[in-house]
Amino acid sequence: MRYFRAIIAYDGTNYHGWQAQPILNTVQATMVKAFRSAFGIAVSLRAASRTDAGVHANGQVITLRAELGLSITPTKIIAVWNHKLPFDITIKSMIEVTSDFNMHAYVIDKIYTYDFFIERPLPTYSRFGWYYGYEIDLDKLCQALKVFEGTHDFRSFCTGDERENTVRTVISTKVTYIAARR
Repeated sequence: MRYFRAIIAYDGTNYHGWQAQPILNTVQATMVKAFRSAFGIAVSLRAASRTDAGVHANGQVITLRAELGLSITPTKIIAVWNHKLPFDITIKSMIEVTSDFNMHAYVIDKIYTYDFFIERPLPTYSRFGWYYGYEIDLDKLCQALKVFEGTHDFRSFCTGDERENTVRTVISTKVTYIAARR
């Protein structure tokens, strides 16, 4: 059995989140199916965190466990697996790790980016943000976001009791204005 840590990216528009679910199309299920197609064997995948339906990731950390021969390198695994994956999922990097590797022990922070448009976006960008076609006072928005900074219990934002500890620390919030591409 071999163990790997990989960094992946995906456009989550066509997926019902990361975690495999019966009947629904998910990133994890798609990756498992592509791996089996590429290598003819099963793979076990775990993610450092899950994403919701329609959410994109640019640096999602996953671990994988599979009965791969010793001669196949992480570089070769990436090339073959990416060839079988749809274009909205890609493996960016991969290293071999020991069986006791715990990706959660190495998490320093997570960065979440929320994009919204104040001008109608071009179709090629529209799926990556929310269009809000009204005037926005960016200074007031920055002030309002400061409320989230610090350590807070976010249980009221959860849909269920899936986590015992819902206390999290938001290190910083930032609003960046980027002019629309035309």
